[in-house]
Amino acid sequence: MIDDPFETLFLSCVDRTGEPYTAAREELRRRGGEIAGPLEERAAATDWATHTTARILLGWIRDRSLFEQVTSILRDRDSAPRRVGLAPAPTASAAAVAALGSKVVPRLIEILTKTHEHRDGISGQVVLLALDYLRDPLAVMPLRRLALDTADEQERTLAVAALGGIGDDRAFDLARDVFNDAGRGEVLRGTAALCLGRLGLPEAGEVLLAAARRAGEGSTVRASAVRAIGYLGDPAHVAGLRQVLEGETADGALALEAVGALARLGDAPALRQAARSHPLSAVRSAAQEAAAGLDPG
Repeated sequence: MIDDPFETLFLSCVDRTGEPYTAAREELRRRGGEIAGPLEERAAATDWATHTTARILLGWIRDRSLFEQVTSILRDRDSAPRRVGLAPAPTASAAAVAALGSKVVPRLIEILTKTHEHRDGISGQVVLLALDYLRDPLAVMPLRRLALDTADEQERTLAVAALGGIGDDRAFDLARDVFNDAGRGEVLRGTAALCLGRLGLPEAGEVLLAAARRAGEGSTVRASAVRAIGYLGDPAHVAGLRQVLEGETADGALALEAVGALARLGDAPALRQAARSHPLSAVRSAAQEAAAGLDPG
């Protein structure tokens, strides 16, 4: 039987953030291995907030050294000398965190959603990029929550990108809703389009194709939608992509994305036609190269 103090502290960890969360976590950590059994039970719960919190607390008991290495990497990044106005790129630090392995995923989730440490912008990017690299399904629901709750557009964009990298169907409705929201920024909506493509669910196809064809849509959104259709890999969208390619004579970037998507779908005839007749020379060259790659003979 779990004693009441444990239950109270654990529920505080589930429900609270910031200092109240940290205080409850530290009280539980002081109990060490004696609470491992009850935490294992909570880690098997169907409620995502319960099992994620249990995994975080178990990590502090069993993988404390790894968790502290994450803290050190972020602290070293924050304290590294830099020229005025410049900050270290987040990718190297994110790669260093990801190299620690999937055991640190609960710690990364804790930083993002519970303790909010190192929230200077760049360090938040480091954590989100590391989650993208690690692609652990444990992060899906916390990333969904973050994408819904954060007021930071860049943070939301990185969360959606990480969800696309993980490739879990539970991200579909979020990515679709963000993509369909014309009030969002183009970069965020383009990232949501790529997330839909990486998830690979066929129901995304018509939504993406409609945006790709929409002349009043932003160029970033249209190009991302076309690329995402290629990621879906559904031959049913070949005709729509051909229309985009044939009709796009001004926006070379969009036409090139259409060439890439048609190449991924294996449409050599459309590529050969574009190589012969498209008005943009860069598109003709790209189509010729793509067609040759599909049909060397």
